[in-house]
Amino acid sequence: MKKFLVITFLLITVISFSSYTTKNSYKPLTGSFAPKITLSGEEKNLVNFQENGLTLVHFWASYDANSRINNLRFNQLAKEREDIAFVSIAMENYQSVFDATLKTDGLSTENHYRETLQSEISNLYKLNENGFGSFLVNRQGVIIAQNISAEGLQQLLSN
Repeated sequence: MKKFLVITFLLITVISFSSYTTKNSYKPLTGSFAPKITLSGEEKNLVNFQENGLTLVHFWASYDANSRINNLRFNQLAKEREDIAFVSIAMENYQSVFDATLKTDGLSTENHYRETLQSEISNLYKLNENGFGSFLVNRQGVIIAQNISAEGLQQLLSN
């Protein structure tokens, strides 16, 4: 009887630990479903992947030169192409920095949003672990490319 209780306790411990780590270790990878994109304080999903053929979600910050340059390139590409929706999410603590960066870079507020690295969306996309990047998502909500360059995206869309 004592052996049965020990085995039962160990099984329960292993199962509860594995379900805990599974929930918290999800990483959005190519081939997996993209996490829902909801901004802090809002309940509405920012992007409905089903409405678009392809959606490029790009995370960036004004202080990160590579992500900021990519944001400008993706923004230009989105203006030239109608077959892709572009969503730009800046990870900025201050609205004033976000506004000044958009103004300096000559960008409108259309399709550009602000969040912080402490937000739920940052946690869902593992930005603190993986850094800033982009996710190309198809109509079914599946990530089909990750951290693609504007040139790579242009080439992919041309095929």
